[in-house]
Amino acid sequence: MRNLEDNTLLLLVIAVSLASAWILLPFYEAVLWATVLAVVFAPLYRRLSSSTGQQHSLAALATTVLKDFLLDACDPLGARLSRGL
Repeated sequence: MRNLEDNTLLLLVIAVSLASAWILLPFYEAVLWATVLAVVFAPLYRRLSSSTGQQHSLAALATTVLKDFLLDACDPLGARLSRGL
């Protein structure tokens, strides 16, 4: 009986994993870039957080503004296209 339960659980885990991957597949590129940006800007956030006296909201705002400024400066055409200009 235990073997049947283990096999059923394994089958359900595989089925749910495949269904999740199928649902998230259209968002793969956005999730990938969000992960890359989070990893790249995490040290900046930590440094700003410690320099602002652990004011996490201020550090998050400053990191977001700097990230947006840097990304717009590196890709002005993409920034204009994303705004619809």
